[in-house]
Amino acid sequence: VLSDFTTSGAGIGVGAPSFADDAKREALLLPRTRRDVPPRHILIGRNGDLLRGEIEAKSGSDVLLRVGLEQYKVPIERVAAAVWVGEADATMDKVAKKPAAVAPPAPAAQPARRRRVVNADAKQEEEAKPGRVLDSFSTQWLDLTNGGRLKVEVEAWTPEGVIGTHAVLGPCRIPSEIIHRVSLGEPVPSSAQEALSHWKFENTLDPNPPGQDEADVSPLVGTPAPPFTMKMLEGEDFKLTAAKGKVVVLDFWASWCAPCVRSLPLVLDAIAGFPPDKVAFLAVNQGETPEQVKQFMSVRGFVMPVGFDPEMTVGKSFGVDSIPYTVVIDPAGTVTYVSLGASPDGATKLAEAVTKALDATASE
Repeated sequence: VLSDFTTSGAGIGVGAPSFADDAKREALLLPRTRRDVPPRHILIGRNGDLLRGEIEAKSGSDVLLRVGLEQYKVPIERVAAAVWVGEADATMDKVAKKPAAVAPPAPAAQPARRRRVVNADAKQEEEAKPGRVLDSFSTQWLDLTNGGRLKVEVEAWTPEGVIGTHAVLGPCRIPSEIIHRVSLGEPVPSSAQEALSHWKFENTLDPNPPGQDEADVSPLVGTPAPPFTMKMLEGEDFKLTAAKGKVVVLDFWASWCAPCVRSLPLVLDAIAGFPPDKVAFLAVNQGETPEQVKQFMSVRGFVMPVGFDPEMTVGKSFGVDSIPYTVVIDPAGTVTYVSLGASPDGATKLAEAVTKALDATASE
């Protein structure tokens, strides 16, 4: 008869924290006003919320996070993970920035190979002796009982734990009672590491200065419009192929873009002069959530069909690298007009482009 069994958890099977993809995408979009001093960290709450800022201190009970000019004390029991985020590519910037100090990415999965492993609760010959300074294998990966993993340049093992240096945390002491395992070779990334590695900020699109009209020079003019399907504000889908036979006007915009906000009423007035059964208009929002857009439209009193391009993939397919950006597509599906920026005569030029597209179709 078997009896008196006990079990204990290894403590290293901690999975990835739960969060929505939309929340991650929004947290990683960096507005122009934050580019000079970007956040360095994102806290993931146990409820799935994400908060970006800079961790200034951590105690056993709280994380001190600076968000802009404000400082917040976040209870540690509400934090599921903290992510060191890479700096956005400076594709729009005129001045190169210093690279952000970020945590090294988790190592990619390696083919199976022999590794030297030390179990903290086992007496093996490879186990580091207390107080011994290590001359070889000084870079070690420590799997912790709370599911964490640290890559440490170990200086010495003591009866109390490990003394060493972490690339981001700096000099540190890790108590022996929270070390589950020590690996002398690169361990395979855990599911949590896979989910939280390689996070990187992405700059929002730059607003265009007034008067930068590229209708005559855009390489898109005269080419077939890239097909797309987009979710609308009211929940239905907009399919470009379904609008064939109409002139389609796409206006790429965002609520934080001042030139967009100034030009939208003029664009809407220009489009209102055409019959809706012949001309379809879509305000293509770049990178914002439906909640943000609903609030903006309520405050501004705008009434317009809005489509969402959360990852800006549709915008990229149309060559959008700054906004506002307006495209006219004729009934045959060919791009006939592209305009960049907001200008005093922009609405007039747009109306002329739509009229020209309609007249060309009528004459065929």
